[in-house]
Amino acid sequence: MNAPTSLAELAVPAVPAPEPAAGTAIHPVAPGRASRVRPLIVGYLRVSTHTTAEQADRMRREIAEFADREGFTLLEIFMEMETTATSAFAALVDALQRTEARMVVVPAMHHLGRLPGVRHALKELLERQIGAQVLVMHPNPEEGS
Repeated sequence: MNAPTSLAELAVPAVPAPEPAAGTAIHPVAPGRASRVRPLIVGYLRVSTHTTAEQADRMRREIAEFADREGFTLLEIFMEMETTATSAFAALVDALQRTEARMVVVPAMHHLGRLPGVRHALKELLERQIGAQVLVMHPNPEEGS
């Protein structure tokens, strides 16, 4: 068995494709052109009042590039803004509960909250209660993530 080459291969167990229903047309794929279904991932980031639009756009691009590079299909990026009364985190949880996405990518742990306890509580909520895995693009060794 070959070693996994991306985080996507580590995160999602291989499942055999279901047999097609009777009467279903099957279109063969040329050798070497086969594509596999890429697992869904959602992004989450929190921006402060000091974050410029350019910085927020750069973080969104980095999340999209990370997802593509690691073999995921990016479903959506949820952006929490400190100045709004809405909760992008609640929308993130809702998306995880109503879709097949089971992976969440954040630029760094501090995007989950200002305080270390809040960060870890939200990560635990996503992982243990929702069943998602949180990937940190730029981990901080001091935080353990």
